[in-house]
Amino acid sequence: MVNFRRISEPDQSAFSSGALLQALTDHSALFFFSYSPDLRSLVCWSDNARNVLGVEDSAITRDANLFLRHVHPDDRFLLLNQLEAALKGESDYRATYRWIRPDDNELCWLHCRAAMVERDGERLFEGVIIDLSQEVTGPLSQIAGPDSIETVLSAFPLMVLTLDRDMRLLRINRPAGSSTFNFGDKNFNPAELKIGRPFLECFQSAEIRTKYDGGLKALISGTKNRFHVRVDSGKRSYRVEFGPIREQEVVQGLLGIVSDITQTVQLEKENAELRKAQSRCIISEGIIHNLRNTLQSVLGEATAVKNHPKNPEITERAAQKIIELVNREAQLVDQVASDDSSSSILSLVDLNIAAMSAVNRISDLFAVGLKLAVTFGTPPSIVTRHSELVELIENVLRLAAELFKNKNALLLRTSAKELSGSSEKNLPAGRYAFLVVGLPVNEQSSS
Repeated sequence: MVNFRRISEPDQSAFSSGALLQALTDHSALFFFSYSPDLRSLVCWSDNARNVLGVEDSAITRDANLFLRHVHPDDRFLLLNQLEAALKGESDYRATYRWIRPDDNELCWLHCRAAMVERDGERLFEGVIIDLSQEVTGPLSQIAGPDSIETVLSAFPLMVLTLDRDMRLLRINRPAGSSTFNFGDKNFNPAELKIGRPFLECFQSAEIRTKYDGGLKALISGTKNRFHVRVDSGKRSYRVEFGPIREQEVVQGLLGIVSDITQTVQLEKENAELRKAQSRCIISEGIIHNLRNTLQSVLGEATAVKNHPKNPEITERAAQKIIELVNREAQLVDQVASDDSSSSILSLVDLNIAAMSAVNRISDLFAVGLKLAVTFGTPPSIVTRHSELVELIENVLRLAAELFKNKNALLLRTSAKELSGSSEKNLPAGRYAFLVVGLPVNEQSSS
């Protein structure tokens, strides 16, 4: 018999303990749960936690960090983002992730489906967790990889069709009138998608018909080798791709393939989120380094005042310097908090932050083995546009990578420099921000 643990409402009848549920929990590695966001604890769960999750029932409520600690580190970021949206009621929860079992430290694959519900006025997050380890690591995975079922299904086209040179339908792997795919036209007429009929007559939207007409004619004329369109329909994404069918170098017809690319699009979104997280980490490192230098400067000025308490000149100079440093840090915080990277207004921009943003934009160069050493100084803020400065630094880095493509490493260094007057590059006297890009040993300055 299946038993359930509970520590508070709702009514335990939320889970029926009949024969079907017993079979599911005993033989299908299903773990049922009900979580209260207000109590921040599970309120109901099936008694097979040890079999599915490798953890005792008591540990589920006693250790609040157990979940986060045993999810694989590479899966935590995306998992928590999805979980946050689900707990707000913005979407249902669908997640597949790696779990490190607390009892034997073995890695397994879990899939969770859950949603927010309301029972007797109480908000609950209820769902089920299933162990997919056999499906992911079993015999099928040797053919299809980690996402076995999804990968196999996505390899099959949704539709295959051929057109003649007059763009009439010759063949289609769907019975007449059975297709519901609209090729991106919400008013697409599937009744016209018949053998011998002009393909373009199915389109009701003049804009989309013109788009397909131009692309297909370019294939027939030989000016293009591929024509493709991405179609988003609800939660699914599709790719429509046409190519020429040649015989003796002459285009005799067109082959069209419609593929479901939802999995690929989702991976692209996840990769974009990871890149954003990486960018935030890099910028944070730059801010911390900059703040550490500022604190060292403040400490030096304070020490000077302590050692010369009766010298008003030193005290005044130190006070002005500390005020300048504090104001500079405040401007830096405002810049990061406002994320003013797209602004067209001139503002005070921190060279270190702009440099780190540019470094993040050239991550493709690091994939080919290039290493970049970064050293931050304390350059003064620059009155410019953030986006223009980042683009300028990015271009300098790409040029340096091309000039020194036979080398394995580059150096980027920021600093401040006092110029005395017209003796150096006809610049007026003052404090300048300098950016140096070159080789670690033989540096080359950028302008």
